[in-house]
Amino acid sequence: MSPDPTGAATTGEDGPVGSSMRPSATDGAAETPGGVGPSGDTAQSTADLVPAEEATRPVFGAARVERIGHVDPVLRARLLTIWTDVSNAGGWVGFVPPVVEAQVAPALEAALQRVHHGRDWLVVVRAWGDPEEPLADDGAASGWRDVAGFAFVAANDRLLSEHWRWVLRVQVHPDHQGSGLGAVLLDGLGDIAQDAGLEMLHLTVRGGEGLESFYARAGYHEVARIPGAIRVAPGDDRDQVVLVCRLDERGTERTS
Repeated sequence: MSPDPTGAATTGEDGPVGSSMRPSATDGAAETPGGVGPSGDTAQSTADLVPAEEATRPVFGAARVERIGHVDPVLRARLLTIWTDVSNAGGWVGFVPPVVEAQVAPALEAALQRVHHGRDWLVVVRAWGDPEEPLADDGAASGWRDVAGFAFVAANDRLLSEHWRWVLRVQVHPDHQGSGLGAVLLDGLGDIAQDAGLEMLHLTVRGGEGLESFYARAGYHEVARIPGAIRVAPGDDRDQVVLVCRLDERGTERTS
């Protein structure tokens, strides 16, 4: 998928665990890394020790990014639609198109199980809409629209690596491509992670899609490249590129 998607948010039944508001960027937002991180049990990390209220940031600008602690059926259906539609639009989020929701659902369920068990985070972005339009069915507050994008932040399994986490499956719905909400999602996700005491975020992308430059603008820089690690199809091998964002080194030219 081209590095120019965007996203809007959603809150679960229990509301956001943390939130951050950012104005939409004018440039496009990439949404397509198929992040790969470790799995299994892990000790309680620094991020898990921060009270929820301390992870909440002021709301301002034209989009809101939220960490979700509980996913209700309405939100689950929206996440499934986004993931399926992004995949079929060519987004690199773990599948090769064409796919249907039944194929994507097991991956979503596995990810949500980790969220509900408190191991991983679900972070979503919601855009400000026309107050005259009907509200989304997910119970959004006045003016906030339906979910447009999301990402997972995966816990680390190594006791010596609790100061960083993996960012997985960053994506926004194709209907929001070009509005800059992908950049907003990454920016707000970084805020929430930094407030939770994390020092770094890692993610991986497929090489050859031009995504590295988008993530560089969000503070992610290449630290490793594994040639041919991703086999999209026979004869079509792609590099796996590892990017790292040091949260205290992110650019200071951020609207507040």
